[in-house]
Amino acid sequence: MQIAESKTFDPRGMLLGPRDGNPRMLHTMLRIADIGRAADFYTGGLGMAVLERIEVPEKDATALFLGYDGADRGALLELVRYREAEAPVHGTGYGHVAIGVPDVDTAFARAIGHGAEGMLAPCVIAPGGPRCAFVRDPDGYAIELVQTRRVPQAEDAPPFDRNGVILGPDDGQPRMLHTMLRIADLDRARRFYLDGLGMVERERVEIAFRGGVTALFVGYDSGDAGRSIELTCYREPGEPYTRGTGYGHVAIGVADVAAAVERLGTLGFACTETPRLTHPGAPLRAFVRDGDGYDVELIESARI
Repeated sequence: MQIAESKTFDPRGMLLGPRDGNPRMLHTMLRIADIGRAADFYTGGLGMAVLERIEVPEKDATALFLGYDGADRGALLELVRYREAEAPVHGTGYGHVAIGVPDVDTAFARAIGHGAEGMLAPCVIAPGGPRCAFVRDPDGYAIELVQTRRVPQAEDAPPFDRNGVILGPDDGQPRMLHTMLRIADLDRARRFYLDGLGMVERERVEIAFRGGVTALFVGYDSGDAGRSIELTCYREPGEPYTRGTGYGHVAIGVADVAAAVERLGTLGFACTETPRLTHPGAPLRAFVRDGDGYDVELIESARI
């Protein structure tokens, strides 16, 4: 498909979000091998829209931002192609992005029809939870498809997401739900994301699998659906997680980048790229690293 490049930065406010002073998760960045192939899959197979295309000449790269049009339809995906780089290598730390869909069977078949590899056919994974499925995109990234249309549950079914934090509203609209990262230490992760970035623990799910798994959903209580990070900790972990070169980062919009970097520094977390303007018209940004080695981009979301 043909993808037009925008001549101004974020003209529709899709990348930075509203200028309301509230922090929020903005996007998840993944490195890919072929921009056109990825765009065809995410638009045709998952129904997303191309919201912005940015050329980065100094890095010989193209960044494509995709998502579901609308401020309440979740964070975005940033797919980046570095033309001179080798094909991205997948690590074991990054898990997946989750997409909420009204009907998981239909969404699963549509994704497969547009080139996805089936990983797990639609089924119920967690007792009392929704039907879910997993597919792999053309670059090998896992995607969880979650049915957000509620169905009657048995009276003895365990409670699941009673407040709609994980699934979002039951409005029939597809949306990004969360990004999952595997972590080694829950307390350290809470210190970074809650104490350092000011997120809140929105939901906690205990799963009886491989000696016990805790899934901690963190985000901001700013009324936005679909802007969470799922931090997954196996209580009996195996080999240390690897980062690979495919997964890039999550981006967080904050009111004051320098203040956020300073606060994280006092907690012992490193700033890997000091606050700077990357090019005219773009916002101030910095990169920090959490205790598990994942990079987080901090973007000053106030308009320039």
